[in-house]
Amino acid sequence: MYRVRNQIGWSEYSPMTYILAANVPEKPPQPVYEESTSSSIKLSFSPSSDNGGSIITDYDLEMSTDGNTFTSAGTFPAPLETHTLTTLADGLVAG
Repeated sequence: MYRVRNQIGWSEYSPMTYILAANVPEKPPQPVYEESTSSSIKLSFSPSSDNGGSIITDYDLEMSTDGNTFTSAGTFPAPLETHTLTTLADGLVAG
Protein backbone atom coordinates (compact mmCIF):
# COMPACT_ATOMS: atom_id res chain seq x y z
CA MET A 1 0.00 0.00 0.00
CA TYR A 2 1.09 3.56 -0.46
CA ARG A 3 -0.18 7.09 -0.04
CA VAL A 4 1.01 10.53 -1.12
CA ARG A 5 1.20 13.96 0.48
CA ASN A 6 0.82 17.42 -1.02
CA GLN A 7 0.13 20.90 0.41
CA ILE A 8 -3.35 19.88 1.54
CA GLY A 9 -2.26 16.74 3.39
CA TRP A 10 -2.06 12.96 3.08
CA SER A 11 -4.17 10.89 0.68
CA GLU A 12 -5.97 7.68 1.60
CA TYR A 13 -3.95 4.48 1.33
CA SER A 14 -3.99 2.68 -2.01
CA PRO A 15 -5.49 -0.80 -2.32
CA MET A 16 -3.11 -3.57 -1.24
CA THR A 17 -1.23 -5.42 -3.97
CA TYR A 18 1.26 -8.28 -4.08
CA ILE A 19 4.25 -8.52 -6.39
CA LEU A 20 6.31 -11.62 -7.07
CA ALA A 21 9.79 -10.76 -8.31
CA ALA A 22 10.69 -13.84 -10.34
CA ASN A 23 12.83 -14.67 -13.36
CA VAL A 24 12.29 -17.09 -16.21
CA PRO A 25 13.06 -20.63 -14.95
CA GLU A 26 15.98 -22.64 -16.30
CA LYS A 27 15.01 -25.09 -19.03
CA PRO A 28 14.54 -28.60 -17.66
CA PRO A 29 16.92 -31.44 -18.58
CA GLN A 30 16.22 -33.42 -21.75
CA PRO A 31 13.50 -36.10 -21.30
CA VAL A 32 14.71 -39.67 -20.97
CA TYR A 33 13.26 -42.33 -23.28
CA GLU A 34 11.65 -45.22 -21.36
CA GLU A 35 9.76 -47.34 -23.90
CA SER A 36 7.47 -47.06 -26.90
CA THR A 37 4.92 -48.86 -29.07
CA SER A 38 3.73 -48.11 -32.60
CA SER A 39 1.32 -45.50 -31.22
CA SER A 40 2.83 -44.23 -27.95
CA ILE A 41 6.06 -43.22 -26.28
CA LYS A 42 6.86 -43.12 -22.56
CA LEU A 43 9.26 -40.42 -21.33
CA SER A 44 10.69 -39.60 -17.89
CA PHE A 45 11.17 -35.97 -16.90
CA SER A 46 13.29 -34.16 -14.31
CA PRO A 47 12.45 -30.73 -12.91
CA SER A 48 14.37 -27.56 -13.75
CA SER A 49 17.40 -26.94 -11.54
CA ASP A 50 16.29 -23.31 -10.96
CA ASN A 51 12.63 -22.29 -10.93
CA GLY A 52 13.45 -18.56 -11.17
CA GLY A 53 11.92 -17.79 -7.79
CA SER A 54 8.40 -19.05 -8.51
CA ILE A 55 6.90 -22.54 -8.34
CA ILE A 56 6.61 -24.20 -11.77
CA THR A 57 2.97 -25.17 -12.27
CA ASP A 58 2.91 -26.64 -15.80
CA TYR A 59 5.18 -28.04 -18.50
CA ASP A 60 4.54 -27.68 -22.25
CA LEU A 61 6.00 -30.60 -24.20
CA GLU A 62 6.76 -29.86 -27.84
CA MET A 63 7.95 -32.15 -30.63
CA SER A 64 9.57 -31.62 -34.01
CA THR A 65 10.23 -33.75 -37.08
CA ASP A 66 12.85 -31.40 -38.55
CA GLY A 67 14.41 -29.67 -35.52
CA ASN A 68 13.10 -26.25 -36.63
CA THR A 69 9.30 -26.37 -36.45
CA PHE A 70 7.77 -27.44 -33.15
CA THR A 71 4.20 -28.40 -32.28
CA SER A 72 2.74 -28.89 -28.83
CA ALA A 73 2.37 -32.49 -27.68
CA GLY A 74 0.45 -31.29 -24.63
CA THR A 75 0.62 -29.29 -21.43
CA PHE A 76 1.06 -31.23 -18.22
CA PRO A 77 0.79 -30.16 -14.58
CA ALA A 78 3.88 -30.19 -12.36
CA PRO A 79 5.43 -32.15 -10.86
CA LEU A 80 5.92 -34.12 -14.06
CA GLU A 81 7.93 -37.31 -13.60
CA THR A 82 6.80 -39.87 -16.20
CA HIS A 83 4.27 -39.44 -18.96
CA THR A 84 3.08 -41.62 -21.83
CA LEU A 85 2.07 -39.83 -25.04
CA THR A 86 -0.54 -41.81 -26.96
CA THR A 87 -1.55 -39.39 -29.71
CA LEU A 88 1.52 -39.39 -31.91
CA ALA A 89 1.73 -38.25 -35.51
CA ASP A 90 2.00 -40.85 -38.26
CA GLY A 91 5.53 -41.42 -39.50
CA LEU A 92 7.23 -40.84 -36.14
CA VAL A 93 10.77 -42.18 -36.28
CA ALA A 94 13.32 -42.76 -33.54
CA GLY A 95 16.00 -40.11 -33.27
